Amino acid sequence: MAVCVLNTLQNIIPTSNRISANSAFQARSASKIAYGLIKVSNHLFTR
Repeated sequence: MAVCVLNTLQNIIPTSNRISANSAFQARSASKIAYGLIKVSNHLFTR
């Protein structure tokens, strides 16, 4: 059921919009990971 809905949405949404949304999501994930790594390294080095 969910797969059918996802496929329908992907067909409705233009490919360019999907790609830009995906890259924005990846950029957010990367910045979250980088922020987490910086926090962890700061915590380790300030001890």
